[in-house]
Amino acid sequence: MDKSRVSVLWFRQDLRIADNPALIEACKDGSIVPIYILDDKSAGDWKYGAASRWFLFEALTDLNKLLDNQLLFFEGDASKVLIDIVKEVGAEGVYWNRCYEPWAIERDSRIKKSLKALNISVQSFNSSLLWEPWAVLKKDGTPYKVFTPFYRRGCLAAAPPRPPLPAPPRLSIAELENHIEGARAVTKLALLPKHVWRDGLAATWCIGEMAAHDRLHAFLNDGLHGYKNDRNFPAKRNVSRLSASVSY
Repeated sequence: MDKSRVSVLWFRQDLRIADNPALIEACKDGSIVPIYILDDKSAGDWKYGAASRWFLFEALTDLNKLLDNQLLFFEGDASKVLIDIVKEVGAEGVYWNRCYEPWAIERDSRIKKSLKALNISVQSFNSSLLWEPWAVLKKDGTPYKVFTPFYRRGCLAAAPPRPPLPAPPRLSIAELENHIEGARAVTKLALLPKHVWRDGLAATWCIGEMAAHDRLHAFLNDGLHGYKNDRNFPAKRNVSRLSASVSY
């Protein structure tokens, strides 16, 4: 590992340390500048709603603690913000895990093209799907539209998913000489609602990487017995309640 080589690690919907392929590969490459960009502009009508923004705030706060409070927060059009960051820190590479929303794919394609024009290495990874959309297709090359053939002829015939990855053995976060323009505290991203309705959610949901691991282990230990039938009743313990965690 060459610590003099600096790469930008762009956290998106993968706010965790373990099983994060972009983070693992970036750490092998040298020192990292970990960032998060709240890009409501590119998302447009698909930007996070109030409850999701509260959940995001808590997840980002937890991730920042895991990174020794060295996660940098930005807001704006990621197509511009990311390029500016790369230039300012003198990064030689950029790493991220892929998103699959149509607007995100279009944005990321533009960003990748712009970075490569600057001779910046760009690497992206699958961090959230067992199989990516283009990996499981019908014989004619089109996507499945019915679940049963998708599962039987597609998933079962595809290469097995990779196993979960451990957290990097060490995090080498770059020591920046100057404050990066535009960086702000997570509290300045306007993610929290003005009203106190979030207190009810906070009493119900534990948010963060370790909380998700705890929820998974609880489900494996207590929720699998009777899962076939009781999964249809959300109030029962046979529902994993992990969907919110895997969205970030």
